[in-house]
Amino acid sequence: MNTLLLDVIRAARAEWIKLRRPGLLWGTLGAVVAVTALATAIGIATAGDGTARQAPGGPRIGVTVAALQSASGLSNGLSSAATLLGVVALCLCAGAVAGEYAQGTLRNLLIRQPRRLRLFAGIALACAAFTTLMVATATLANVAASFVAATLTGMDTSAWTTGAAAGDLLRAAANTSMSTIGWAGIGFALAVALRTPVAAIAVGVAYALPVENIVNAAVDDAGRYLPGQLLAAVAGGGTADVGYGYALTVLAAYAAAVVAIVAVLLRRRDVTA
Repeated sequence: MNTLLLDVIRAARAEWIKLRRPGLLWGTLGAVVAVTALATAIGIATAGDGTARQAPGGPRIGVTVAALQSASGLSNGLSSAATLLGVVALCLCAGAVAGEYAQGTLRNLLIRQPRRLRLFAGIALACAAFTTLMVATATLANVAASFVAATLTGMDTSAWTTGAAAGDLLRAAANTSMSTIGWAGIGFALAVALRTPVAAIAVGVAYALPVENIVNAAVDDAGRYLPGQLLAAVAGGGTADVGYGYALTVLAAYAAAVVAIVAVLLRRRDVTA
């Protein structure tokens, strides 16, 4: 194993110690369970007999009872909660990275690992691992909430116990994981740029929730270029307006540009706190 990879793994293990503190770990996972269960229960409770609608640039909403009773219905709640899970990941990652600047601990980390790109690559890896754990927890919460809500509403769940349902759930979990990691990446970039947890989180949440939705509603075809809408399309496996492959391609281009900018900021700016 080469030195570069070892350095990244060591940095990731050090960051993971901070991320798995009981208060942060269980608080975050508790929020994930609550968000997913609520989205799942609302989706089942509000299901109708009419034609399902689709949110612009987002996952399915107002799905029909027939759609929910199909094999793919088991994963509906997870896809619907993807953006909110992404906001949780954005806040987590932004707080973890910007906190190193604000608390003055980054200087100590750089004494131990002076290669900044390797250090932050390890931090990013730890954040991605934690985000994956979040999605795994959300998937379990979605399954449990789906069966409970379906039982209470008298919905037929026989199709949910088939192999097709399991495959669809795994695909939805993988897509949601990619989407959520993308949101965490936005939080990481904001933290490096702003270097203050409150500012990074505030800007990220403001953009993710009101700003993108307003721009998407006001500008035609904006959903084909806005990062949040593209991440929502990935989580939903594609939408009527934004194809799955197209969303991944544009997001990959955005990611390459953001990584280049972040790398320049990390290498060029002095650590003053």
